[in-house]
Amino acid sequence: MSTVVNMRRVRGVCAFEVEKDANLAFMDMKNSGLRLSKYLNSSLYRKHHVIESILDEAQSLLPPFIKTCVYVSGICYYKSRKLYVRFYYDATNTGILRAVLLVSLNRGTLRVLSRRLENLGWRRILYFEIIKYISYQHSRRPPA
Repeated sequence: MSTVVNMRRVRGVCAFEVEKDANLAFMDMKNSGLRLSKYLNSSLYRKHHVIESILDEAQSLLPPFIKTCVYVSGICYYKSRKLYVRFYYDATNTGILRAVLLVSLNRGTLRVLSRRLENLGWRRILYFEIIKYISYQHSRRPPA
């Protein structure tokens, strides 16, 4: 019996350079309305393996200092919207959170969340979001 994984399309990717104590960074996340649901364990669940591959693809867009960090992946919620997240810790001191990568399945979520986290001192290093653009063009008839 095969397991079907129902995945929606990624609508946005956002990364921040944090460089803070992990506890302070998690308090910032909580104050911005972001709550951590669970950490991913790709060896147990096939769906988590798919999420890890999405985060790996998004990680390839980040600056080179990320390669020296250790990371933990998880699922967060902003209001009722699901976000995939990867926390990058310093390799020598895991109490320091160096960067955070967020992947959203909903339009507009990262725009609002990015503003809130930037107001708390996080530095945005990547922002990409697919938005719906509607062009309102008024047509004119040529003069007769």
